[in-house]
Amino acid sequence: MQEYAPLGDPTDRAQTCYYDEESDVPVYIPFFQDQAEVKRQQAKQFIKYLKERQSKVCLPVTKRPDVESWGTDLQAIVIALELEKALHKHLQDLKSLASKNSETDEIQKRRVY
Repeated sequence: MQEYAPLGDPTDRAQTCYYDEESDVPVYIPFFQDQAEVKRQQAKQFIKYLKERQSKVCLPVTKRPDVESWGTDLQAIVIALELEKALHKHLQDLKSLASKNSETDEIQKRRVY
C-alpha cells in the first residue's frame, strides 16, 4: 500500500475572509470563494479515488498562509497565481510518479488529476 498526501490550499478561503465589511470586498472575491469550493470537491474526489485503490491517505496539516495583509488587489491575485503554479507542479510530479509506476491508465480513465 502506497502513501499519498493530497494537496490542500487554504489560501483561497483566507483571501475571502480577509475583508470585514461587505462593501470592502473586491469584485474578484467570489472567484476565490468558488475556487475554494472547487478545490475542496476535487480533494474529496481524489481521497475517494485513493480509498478505492486501498491506498493509505495521509492528510497534511494545512494552515492559514503567513500573510498579514494581502496588499493591493493585484498583489493578492499574484499570490494566488504563485500558489496555483506550485499546486500545478505538485500535480504534474504526482502524474509523473503514476506514469513511472504504470498507473496512468486508471487516472486517464477516471480523469483524476
